[in-house]
Amino acid sequence: MHDLALIVGSKFQERYKILSLLGSGGTALVYHAVDEWLKRPVAIKILHKHLLDEENKARLVRECKIISLLKHPCFAQVYQYAIAGEQTPFVVMEYVEGGGLRQWLNHNETMNCSDALRMCLKLCEGLRYAHDRGIIHRDLNPNNVLLGDGNPQEP
Repeated sequence: MHDLALIVGSKFQERYKILSLLGSGGTALVYHAVDEWLKRPVAIKILHKHLLDEENKARLVRECKIISLLKHPCFAQVYQYAIAGEQTPFVVMEYVEGGGLRQWLNHNETMNCSDALRMCLKLCEGLRYAHDRGIIHRDLNPNNVLLGDGNPQEP
C-alpha cells in the first residue's frame, strides 16, 4: 500500500474510514474520510512516495505547525500529524464541505463580478490575518482555495 493509495471504504490507521479521493497535487494525495472515534468528517493529506526525503517531510511538519497557529474561518484546522506505514507522513485536517476553487472553475465557465469580488475580499481577509501573524502563504492557487459551501460567496 505505497503511495498509500487508499481504497474507498477501507480504514486508515484503524480510525479513519475513507470516503473518497478529493484530489492529487504535486506533493500529496488528499482524501475525504470520517474520523470514526470523534464522529466527524476529515481530510487526510498523504505525502507522495517520491517525496519521502527528509527535506519534504520537514516542509510538511513546518506547514502543519504554521497552519495550526491560524485560527480563522479562512483556514482549515489541522487535527493531527503522524507517520504511517513505511515512514509516510500524513496530516488529518478539517474537512471543508463544498470543495475548492479548482473544482468550481472546472465546472463553471464564468463567475459574475459580485461573486468574484466577495471571494477576493474573503481571500484578502484570510491573507491579512496570516500576514498580521508574520505568515506568508507561498502557494496561493485555485487548488488551495476552499469555497466552503461550494460557491464563491463563502470561501
